[in-house]
Amino acid sequence: MNKKYKRYLDEIERTEAKIVELQEYLKTTKAALKQEEELEMVKAIRSMKLKGRDLFDILNQMQNGNVSLEISEEEVEEKETASFDVNENTVPKKAPEREEKQDEYEEME
Repeated sequence: MNKKYKRYLDEIERTEAKIVELQEYLKTTKAALKQEEELEMVKAIRSMKLKGRDLFDILNQMQNGNVSLEISEEEVEEKETASFDVNENTVPKKAPEREEKQDEYEEME
């Protein structure tokens, strides 16, 4: 079989494997983000220190869209400048860099 043809087939297989790996990484990262958002919502509700019927009423109003929330400019600025920290155990490390791919190309030539 032609060497270039075989090399292209090998490259396609490696690329498809990387795509699967990155899709799994993206899925895990989105799940971690959703979990953090949910934790923030729970913290916000708990900080209201409502009990019993009052808590039930406010949650119902929120689900029905009858509650409006005010966000101060400070909170908006904090969210814009805050970094996204995720526990290393939750999200896999970054996918391999393109340097490895470049090294492979140089070896093939």
